[in-house]
This record gives sequence, C-alpha cells and structure tokens, in this order.
Amino acid sequence: MTSEAFELTRQSWVYVDGRDLEGFLSIVHEDVEFVSLVAEAEGGTYKGHDGVRVWWEQVGESLGTLRYDPKEKRC
Repeated sequence: MTSEAFELTRQSWVYVDGRDLEGFLSIVHEDVEFVSLVAEAEGGTYKGHDGVRVWWEQVGESLGTLRYDPKEKRC
C-alpha cells in the first residue's frame, strides 16, 4: 500500500469515527460504486454520493462502536 493510499484510508476512518458524512464524501469519488458487507443481506449496491448517503443512514449506526486506528502499513 502506498503512503497516499494509507493516508486516504486512515482519513476515511477519521470521518467515519467522527460521523462526518460531508468530510467522508470529500474523499469519495462521485462515481463510487460498492456493495456493503454489512448490508449485503439486503442485496443493495450503492452508487455515487447519493448511494453513500443512503449507506450512511442505513449502516452508519451499526458502526457506532467500531474504531479503527492504523499504526503502520505493510506492503
């Protein structure tokens, strides 16, 4: 993992931990498309910033106790 990718990953979790949707969206590409493993049972694919907002509302609360604090990267 490059230093840039590591920093982007670290920053994304800062936003998730802080429940900062707008900050999170600032680093997510507007054409993002993903399937959430948390919401996989529902069978939904999330597309674009609107999809991220839906995912955030549906799954965000379940992330309430999840914490992510990377200390190092390994390649």
